[in-house]
Amino acid sequence: MHRNRKLVIVGEAARSGVNRQWEMDYMHQLLSRCETLDQLSLIYEVIDLNRYKVIRKPGLVKSILLQKDKKRFQFLFNRN
Repeated sequence: MHRNRKLVIVGEAARSGVNRQWEMDYMHQLLSRCETLDQLSLIYEVIDLNRYKVIRKPGLVKSILLQKDKKRFQFLFNRN
């Protein structure tokens, strides 16, 4: 991974389609490495209004995210 590369290109370089495409590809590559399901289950919690509970355990959050049939009144919140 190239640590010295810029994510945002400004000025004349921003007008070039090649640089813009490289920037988008690099951003996608970077985000796909850090936004995994395991990471998301650590930084989010589920508010379940059906049971009046806040679910913070990563394993339970992950299982709720993987459910095919989503339940009503379950909300995903960032833990910031």
